[in-house]
Amino acid sequence: MSLFSRPETLKTVFGTLSILCSLQIATTVHAVEPAALEGVELSDQQSLVRGNGIEPSSLDPQMIETKSDGNIAIDLFEGLVTQDLDGNVIPGAAESWSVSPDSKTFTFILRDGLKWSDGSPLTTADFVYSFRRLADPKTKAPFVWYLKNSAITNASEIADGKKAPETLGVLALDDKTLQISLDKPIPYFVKMLGHFSMAPVPQNLIEQYGSDWTKVGNLVTNGAYKLKSHEPEKSIVLERNSHYWNDSETVINEVTFVPVKDATNEFTLYTEDKIDMTSTIPLDEFRSLKRKYPEQIHISPQSSVYFYYFNTRKKPFDDVRVRKALSYTINRELIAKYIMRQGQVPAYGFTPEHMSGFIKPELGYELQTRKEREDEARRLLAEAGYGKSNPLEVTISLNDLHAHTKTALAIAQMWKKELGIKVKTRRVDFKELMASTKAGNYDIARFGWVADYNDPSSMLALWLGDNDYNFSGWKSAEFDQILNDAMVTQDKQKRERMYSLAEKTVIDEMPFAPIYTYVSNRLVKTHVGGYPPNNADNVLTRNLFIIKNES
Repeated sequence: MSLFSRPETLKTVFGTLSILCSLQIATTVHAVEPAALEGVELSDQQSLVRGNGIEPSSLDPQMIETKSDGNIAIDLFEGLVTQDLDGNVIPGAAESWSVSPDSKTFTFILRDGLKWSDGSPLTTADFVYSFRRLADPKTKAPFVWYLKNSAITNASEIADGKKAPETLGVLALDDKTLQISLDKPIPYFVKMLGHFSMAPVPQNLIEQYGSDWTKVGNLVTNGAYKLKSHEPEKSIVLERNSHYWNDSETVINEVTFVPVKDATNEFTLYTEDKIDMTSTIPLDEFRSLKRKYPEQIHISPQSSVYFYYFNTRKKPFDDVRVRKALSYTINRELIAKYIMRQGQVPAYGFTPEHMSGFIKPELGYELQTRKEREDEARRLLAEAGYGKSNPLEVTISLNDLHAHTKTALAIAQMWKKELGIKVKTRRVDFKELMASTKAGNYDIARFGWVADYNDPSSMLALWLGDNDYNFSGWKSAEFDQILNDAMVTQDKQKRERMYSLAEKTVIDEMPFAPIYTYVSNRLVKTHVGGYPPNNADNVLTRNLFIIKNES
């Protein structure tokens, strides 16, 4: 994933796609499942207001980075494939596809009559342009690493400036037929195509307006919605895209995304009936809210992890003993149970256990008692040259949200009590946290990683040496080899063993401290129908509807 989105427990009907020869896929897709509307009286006013965390950094699907960006992007744009209510991969802009016997060539057939929101035709040429734009180093796309991991022919060489974008293995055979060739077979390739960065973008408008193409009046989209208005830090309003291929089955006419970075302020808007759905639930009010509004609270697991980066490019974090000492001393159970309190699970590894194709390896420090871990941490720190006479001093950088602050203060207290470490916290907004951490200007930094598709590679790929989001500076040729081999291994059991080995390899080096796995938690008004309990981290507005209020 990403520092952005993605599914919690995805169940995919295409998990074995690449080992089947000449498989043709086709299905009927409904925006709102007909069964969901049985016996439901719809409101005359089909408008929805969603809390959405921070102001999005961009509306360009190839330039966005965060979950807040992605919530909007998946309403505005649609790739070759998309997801159903349970997170299954289903046809999107492509109505069907087939794969060659060697699992290295995919042929996609676009739906008839696809159009952009301005009514102009959308063809395979738009996808070719968009994929090339993503690969082109001049674009500086945040998720170019994602394209490289897809193994599309020449993607890595293009991204590294060694080949021209025109050599990318994406070809328009005609207006409806798109061929994608891979350097090597990737078992989960089709899953990757649902990522927002793989969505089509309009070449003519980007060339005409440059970065201003995403402004109101310029932006055209191919998803269920189009941009109506945008007031920075206030609201982004989307309206139905009548040219969307499945518009007839979309119910919500207008959706407003409200950026409210503070969960308490967002909750206030919710109680005042100014928003219908929150992006999260405030920690301190969670228990009382669960008693007061049990039918409005929705909690689901995510394939994601909350962690602290260690800056391994600077002392003392270049010493694995220091990194392990800091990680071992964190009381994850206390943080999950008494600080977060919403179902978060203590994390000792990086890949969530529920992900498809993952068998968790035995992690030695997880099997120890807390006292044994703390004793080992003190020994390691002393061995690295730190103690009462030479106390370690560290700074935790975090974006200034209540949950992050509470977690950081708790961890600081643990480090001070058990290791005698002097800890400072540096609280900034998320954009500044991203910029400083990318630049390596930090000691320890709070981050989260969310899988973009249901395979361990979507988590573990963060630690590849060439991943632009591996802000730790840690690189391991051994890890890269193991993971790169795993990602192309067709034998399921062998691939699972290799993923386990990759997980153990990165944990043994501890370039980060895992803390807990996320859950998706929201307050949703009872008049909002269609909320997806099995894919709650990807809530597409096209799947929702407003129920008539009888009161």
